[in-house]
Parts: sequence; C-alpha cells; structure tokens
Amino acid sequence: MPAAAVMWAVLAANDKVTRSVLREIEDGLADIDAAMEKGVSPLVDFFVAARNFRQSDGGIVTYYHPRVEAGITRALEKNRQTVRRTLRRLIDLLVSADGPGEEWGAGAAARILSRARTQFGVNPTDSAALKIDAWLEVRVASGGKEFGEHLELAASAGSTASNAAEVARFLLHRPDRSFGGMLSWGRQKKDVDWYNARAANPATKPLVETFIRTILPQDRVHYPTSLADELARLSSGLTPAFLEAAAEAVHYGYIGSDDVIAHGALNDIEGFEAIVDSAVAVLTPSEKELREAAETQLDIVNDVYSDDYAQHISENDDGYTAREFLKAYVGRVRRERGWQLIAQHRHAEKLRCYWLRALAEEAREGPVNSDELAGAFQAVYGTTDEDDLWVVLLKQWDPQYSRALAARLVEGSSDGGVERAALTCLIEHDPKALSTIIADLVDRGAISRLVGLSSGIAYLRRGRSRDGSEHVATAEAPTAQLPEPFAEICEAEMALAKEKVPILSSAARDVLANIPDPSDSVRILRLELHPSNVLSVGGDIRWGLEKSDDSAAAVLAVEAAIRENMTGEVEGALDHRFAHVAARADLNRDSLICPAAVASLEACRPSSEPGEKGARGCAESQAEPCASGDVDLARGRSMVEKHDALRAR
Repeated sequence: MPAAAVMWAVLAANDKVTRSVLREIEDGLADIDAAMEKGVSPLVDFFVAARNFRQSDGGIVTYYHPRVEAGITRALEKNRQTVRRTLRRLIDLLVSADGPGEEWGAGAAARILSRARTQFGVNPTDSAALKIDAWLEVRVASGGKEFGEHLELAASAGSTASNAAEVARFLLHRPDRSFGGMLSWGRQKKDVDWYNARAANPATKPLVETFIRTILPQDRVHYPTSLADELARLSSGLTPAFLEAAAEAVHYGYIGSDDVIAHGALNDIEGFEAIVDSAVAVLTPSEKELREAAETQLDIVNDVYSDDYAQHISENDDGYTAREFLKAYVGRVRRERGWQLIAQHRHAEKLRCYWLRALAEEAREGPVNSDELAGAFQAVYGTTDEDDLWVVLLKQWDPQYSRALAARLVEGSSDGGVERAALTCLIEHDPKALSTIIADLVDRGAISRLVGLSSGIAYLRRGRSRDGSEHVATAEAPTAQLPEPFAEICEAEMALAKEKVPILSSAARDVLANIPDPSDSVRILRLELHPSNVLSVGGDIRWGLEKSDDSAAAVLAVEAAIRENMTGEVEGALDHRFAHVAARADLNRDSLICPAAVASLEACRPSSEPGEKGARGCAESQAEPCASGDVDLARGRSMVEKHDALRAR
C-alpha cells in the first residue's frame, strides 16, 4: 500500500513521472522508512504489465486510463493512516536535499499536498511547510500565464504563515460550495489584525494587482462591487490596475466581473474617460460589421440554420461589458459630478439611454430631482431615446410637461415606441387632454394621426407597454372617446389580436384607403385587414415586397398579391430575399413549368446544417406555361407552415 500511495502522489503532482526520478524517490524513502525497502518499481512493473500504467520508450510512466487512478484512490481510502504517514514522509523527502531536486521537489510537494490535505488529512512538517510556502511565494509573485494555477495552488497548499496563501484564499473564497455557488465570490470573515498584516506585507500589492489585471477580466465568477472596497483594505493605489483591467475587458462580451472592475476603475473618473471612448467604439459597428450582421439576420429569417444554432447566434453577447461600463460610468458621474456632465458629454448621444434608465429606476422608488428631469427633457425630447423620457414621466409625472406631451401625440413620431410611451403617459396622468387632442386632429383632418392613436390604444388594451406594466383597464376608456370610424378601426385591431375576423364598415375602409403618405404601421394594418375586407392595397403590396425589411410584412404583401391576382408581383416574389415570401409565391404558381418553380425554390431552401448557406442561386431562365401543372411543392408548403406557426406565436 505505501508503494501505491507514492505512485498516486507523484502522478497527482505531474500526471507523469520518469523511472529515473522514481528510483531517486524510492531510494530516499527506503533510507528513512523500512516499510519502503522493496521500493515502488515492482508495483510499477506489475501495473505496466497489467496495462494499468503506460510506459514510453523513454521510461515515462502515466496512467493508462483515468479509471485506474479512481481505483487506486478507492483502495488508498481504505488504508488512510498508512497513506497519510507515507505521504507525509514523501513530502519531507521531496523538499530535502536528498530528494530529486529541491526546486522540482518543492513544486511536486505543493501539488501533492493540495490533493492529499483534503483527501487524506495530510499535514506537512513545519520545515516542509516552510519550503513549500517559499516556493509558492516565488511562483505567485512571478505572475505570467500560470498565475491563476499558482494562485489556486497557494490557496490549497500554503500554510497560514504564508502571505501569498492567505491572500489567495481571500481572493478565491467561495462561501457557497454548491454548484451554482462556486461561481460567486464572498468575503472571508477576517479581523482587523489580519487586514493590517496583509497590508503591511510588500508582496501583497503586486499580487493583488496581478489578480486584478489578469484574472478579473477573464473570469466567469461573479464578483460584487464590494470586492474592490475589500481589496482597498489590503493595499492602496489599486485604481491603475482596475483601469488596465477595464481597458482589456471593455472589448469582451459577458463576464461576471464587470461590476467590480468598473467600480474600482471609476475611482479615477478622468482616467475612465479612455474606457468610455473604447466602449463607444465597441458599440459603434463598422460598415463591414453592419453588413455581416444583416446577412446573418437574413440567414436566420430564411431558416438557413437549425433552430438551435439560430438561437445560439441570436444570443450574441458582443458589447455586453462595454454597455455595463457606460452604465456604471453614468451612475458614478451623476452621484459624484452631477448630471450636467452627462448632458454635455462628448458622447452624450450614447450615454443618454443609460441616464434615462437610471432616472426611471429612481422614479420607481421615489422622487427624482426636478432640475435633472428638466435637463433630461431638454436633452432627450425629439431624439431616439424619447421613449425612455416618457417612461420616467410615467413613474413621476409633472404637469409642466403636459403641453409637450400633447404636442407629441398631435405631431406623432416616426418611432412607434415613442408614440406608445407618450400615449401611456397621457392616459395615466392626463386622460382628459385626449379629447382635446382628438378634436384638434379631427379639425386638421389628420386622418393618419387618428389611426395612429387608435392603434396605440389597441396596443395598450392588449396588455403591452414600454414600462413593463399593464395599462389595460386605463386604456379601455379612451376607446370611447375615439370618433367613428376610428373606434371601429381600434376594435378591428383588437379582433386581429384575438385571431377573430375583423369586419369594417365602408366608412372605415374608405378612411384607411385614403390616407395620404401612410406610415409603415398603417400599411401593415391594411395588409392584415385585407383578407376579410375589400381594401385597395396595391401600393401596400409593392411597398411590402420592395421596401419592407420585415419578413412578416413581406409575407402579408405576397398573400395580398395572390388574392388580388397581381401576377407580376407574385412572379417577381419568386426570387425574393425572404425565403418565406418566395415559398408563398411558389405555392401559387402551379401553372408554370416545373424547372422554374423548382429552381426558384432551391434558391431559398434552408440548409440542414448550421453554417451552410441555403440559397443556391436563382434560375435565370424565363418560366413558361406548364402543361401538366403537376409540381411537387411539399418543401414550399413546409416553409409556409413553419412561417404560419411563427406568426401564430
């Protein structure tokens, strides 16, 4: 059993060992322990013959299979005391001048102790612990690519007398030893004397700095912001290390340490400005990146990839850390320097959304500063972030913004999200103003805006809202204020949402059909209503097929073209960039020759393997009448059915 314990230990330390080193070890052990007179070579020879160990021509011995190590471990556990004494003597030998080399031996002893301390209760002698600690101190201080490994080794093998080991245990502490808890750092309970001892040791600061620079940016472990404050108790002047970590991490996707890195780096707000510049650059894609993203999105829409792979590439976390750094920057600057710095910042356009969201969070909890709210309103009204502004005012309303709110709903916005957020704010805080707005729009003949209000009210009645809350009950009353036929149009949208057949009066159809310069949302509404209502949608069909970037809108357009017998538009849709549109068109061309139909379908057929393009090229030949009309459209039907299922969701 002692020989098996020795082999388990040396292979636990290095995964392999040479026969020459084994001879030195067995000779040294035989000199101090009579039980080791036979050495370990006979056991090694037996295990090699039994194919439990593998031995190379150069005399290097390794396990033949991981199950061999597991079997030896189980056998050793049944003889714990013998094993414990043997390993203690082995560690003493390895760190001594009689071993195979004190430098190599100290490292091997540390790795053996790391495994054997918890598994067999092995504790080294004081002299051995001193040499192991010294080896660990040097290795941890040297940094490099193996710093993380050496830090973990110091935490598990170093003694309480070792500063490196104590700091390592503090940095790697996981109070919750469950599977999920192993990914969260927690503070060790230490007294003031312990912190003072660490702070007084000159080796602590470079060790902690190396941890900040090399481990934090790469780690998936969650570190709370309190870690930065705890590290400040171990050493002062750590902010430059946090800034270096931030400069590296800003280019990454998700990491678990973004909060603590930002917290530590933002102790120097001026120094963090360079990180802000980098974050903005990360979040500003190049033309090439935009083109590649558009191509990938088109492939996803066209079912080029399997569902699982499509979900994988859709859940891209690029830019996550950059966004978190900007969020942290805005929060710290508002607290310490004032919101004016955000409003006047050179990157104000990128920082506005984080500012407004921080205000919205504060408004949910209590009152916000009225001057800051006024400044935010002035900076954000009329921008792409205006919807966040109305969310803030929804949580903390101020009547001084009533006039601007009414103006927004009268004028409308090219961003539907802004309109809906403003409408939510109005019906919750100033519902009486809606009748005045409606009367103003009627007087102006602003039919498109009245339809927009009808759609917005229907949207809220369906339980949707920008702030995450439901406003269904509040949105019911405004429906009664809508004049006819706009109330009817609102009810038609509700019927569509409930998958019922919406029927419009001739007056409602005339209103919808005669809107000058209709918005995209009006065009989509007309296409949705077309199956059950006689509407003139020729222009909407051409818009949906030629200009819309929405696959669902394009499918609605080709379906309407089919119902209207618009042969030219249907034929043109055969090579549409959206595969589901081409499939819809193909299903209604059974009077055309088979090769053209098949070729066009092949052009948009999704591949079965991720990464393979589904488009195979479109047929260039002109379609001719097909005598038989017997075309196999099973694949096209499958795509159509899949699209219908997605729309039903």
